[in-house]
Amino acid sequence: MRHHPQVKAIILSNHGGRACDTAPPPIHTLLEIRKYCPEVLSRLEVWIDGGIRRGTDVVKALCLGARGVGVGRGPLYGLGAGGQAGVERMFEILQAEIATAMRLIGARTISDLRPSCNFFSVAAASAGEGCGGGDNMWKRRAYPGATLHLDTFPPISRATVPARITRALHAQAQSGCLFGAFNETARTSIWLRLCSATVDCLDVAFVVPDDRITAASSALAQANFTPCGNEPSCDRSYRFQARRPLEHFHMSDVFVLSLYQKSDILWELPDLDSPTSENAASILSASDPSLPSAAPGRGQGRLLSEYSAVRVPAVAKFCESLLLLMCRDYNTTYESYWMVLLTYIMEYVDGTDSFSAKDLGYEFRKFYCAVKEADTCSMWPLLEELRSNLSSSGRLSNGQNL
Repeated sequence: MRHHPQVKAIILSNHGGRACDTAPPPIHTLLEIRKYCPEVLSRLEVWIDGGIRRGTDVVKALCLGARGVGVGRGPLYGLGAGGQAGVERMFEILQAEIATAMRLIGARTISDLRPSCNFFSVAAASAGEGCGGGDNMWKRRAYPGATLHLDTFPPISRATVPARITRALHAQAQSGCLFGAFNETARTSIWLRLCSATVDCLDVAFVVPDDRITAASSALAQANFTPCGNEPSCDRSYRFQARRPLEHFHMSDVFVLSLYQKSDILWELPDLDSPTSENAASILSASDPSLPSAAPGRGQGRLLSEYSAVRVPAVAKFCESLLLLMCRDYNTTYESYWMVLLTYIMEYVDGTDSFSAKDLGYEFRKFYCAVKEADTCSMWPLLEELRSNLSSSGRLSNGQNL
């Protein structure tokens, strides 16, 4: 591609010749431009057209340097369904999705969207990052005289990786609680892995007792997990604008295992040892029969009994922990992140046999119900009241590891 002084912009599209079967979408080609010839983006405006279906597609394109995107199918469907009002509604939905995606990665304005806001790691693998190794989801396959194509590998099992980590911790008499099974666009609690129709996990996070962080890290290193050698500046453990883990490991070029200390995340939970009658209301085995089973469109349910060693926070305690974190991280980007997880719980878990608002402590219920009912007039004053009460009673962690 050669810059010409009369050319001010290019449109990157997969219409026409690039629309053949297995051709990469424009977002993948834009990623290749960013990787192999980034000077193009500083000399020309690049617009992309094709494959833009949701707000995250727009945000990804802007992160990679596109100046604008074209949408066609969405407005066309909106026009067919509701005329002009349908098109207007489609753009309202797209705008809301863009705003949500920006909040999830901690971007306040369009100018904050940069390649470092990386939440498209699987797409990065297709552009040549992390293409080797058994845990990666993608590999390259070249045909003579043709563009590189992609074959998919089965994703890492949602259970085998947490189980392997748990066994490594138990082998050294360490305890831990599975806090998150993450996908490439948003960190989600393990409860969403059990109850929602999200993709298989790419990243995993465990919470361990504060005094066992070093021992847990050593146990995982002995189990052949690779410690990060660049902790202060590594962005892969922090790519979602959530809290930085105290320690993290690279399971591959793409997947990350994070360790958080209990006092930073789940400070009101009891000991993280094996579930007992005393802590059954707080800690569960991920294969506990009380957890939901698989349901079409809702998630893959509790883990198999062979993975019973994996422990998760009970959903009510996890929800209370999110509310505590919202109050502790008040008026920061973290607060928005915890709120997003809370709304996911409301959408996918609340109303099931596993959880309802009455399972929460009384002090949390009013704010939770106001959020659930989208009562914007009262929810923020109720959050202020909850934060004040929790702070005065000494229930908010200092949050040293921000």
